[in-house]
Amino acid sequence: MLFASRTMNRRARLGGLAVAACLVAGAGSLFGQEPVEVKIEKPRPDGPECCAGRGAWTIERSGSETPGERLEVETKGRVTVRGTEREDVRYVVRMRLSGAEAEDRARDLFRKSGMVPVRRPDGGLLLVLREPDCDICRFEARLEIEVPADLPGLNVSTRAGTVDVAGVEGAVRARTLGGSILMDRIGGPVHATTAGGSVRLGAIRGPVECETAGGSIQLQHGTGLAQLRTHGGSIRVTRVEGDLDAETGGGSIRVGRVAGALRAKTGAGDVLIDQAMGALMVSAGAGDIEAALLEGTLMRDSLLETSVGSIMISLADALAFTLDADVQLARDGRGILSEFPAVEVRRSVARFGPASASAAGSVNGGGPVLRLRTGVGRIEVRKLR
Repeated sequence: MLFASRTMNRRARLGGLAVAACLVAGAGSLFGQEPVEVKIEKPRPDGPECCAGRGAWTIERSGSETPGERLEVETKGRVTVRGTEREDVRYVVRMRLSGAEAEDRARDLFRKSGMVPVRRPDGGLLLVLREPDCDICRFEARLEIEVPADLPGLNVSTRAGTVDVAGVEGAVRARTLGGSILMDRIGGPVHATTAGGSVRLGAIRGPVECETAGGSIQLQHGTGLAQLRTHGGSIRVTRVEGDLDAETGGGSIRVGRVAGALRAKTGAGDVLIDQAMGALMVSAGAGDIEAALLEGTLMRDSLLETSVGSIMISLADALAFTLDADVQLARDGRGILSEFPAVEVRRSVARFGPASASAAGSVNGGGPVLRLRTGVGRIEVRKLR
């Protein structure tokens, strides 16, 4: 296979990097690529690499392969994948090497580096990055890939960098050890994992499962079950056609519309649910909870609880449910407010202790139980307007 080469030019800029020399790497390398032009850059006199006595080398290589049923990518650095009308897989890798002491050494290292295509026994394609064997060098890579839009399966893994995928109809799995994950216009299931970074998902026509060790999560539109986990960061969901399971170790959760059941849990932060159509299981270690149950909701037993914070829930006037609410320590002495006449509120004021309140009642003949609990705060049960 021939790797097409591209000539890379850069104009010298005042105060910027100046091109000191160019050399052509010889043919007959590990990958059998055509001769390539290597650009040598020297640091600015006042730059961070000043006086190190070492320059930086960059190279760009491209190639194309038949994708098969599945494409796997193992690399480092940023990866961008775009679904197109082409029938093959086209990739361009840009590599940068700094710290090599001689031009001949840099040329030799580049000759043994780049994307290596491997054909799997099942016909799938693996693209794996081969890095230079140089302990004192700093190696960076950036990969751009164009794939058929109807590719059935894509699996991208990078050790450090952002993964950005858009316009793929099949299932997509993305993993990075340090960076963000961006996806949009995905036609199948999505699985996204990052050890440190945010996850931003646009339109996903399939179930979603994503997790980040530290960062926010955003989902614009999912059509199936959505499972979202972050150990520290906010969660924002605009619309989910199925069930939603959202959990954060510390951060707020905001949900637009959920067609199915909703589970939301935060260690510390507010929870805001604009439109829910199914059962609610909401828990906040410390924070306020606000939710709305619409007309036509398939009512199920639900629980909203917070240790410290207020709960406000708005319900359609025609919904049938049984309310069970409790406030251990009322902030304003009243504790619970209900706009449904069938709900009876009971308050208890201790002579030398805090005020508490509870409420119970069967609305529209009763039905699934709606439990509301707060340790310190207040509860409001209102009619949806």
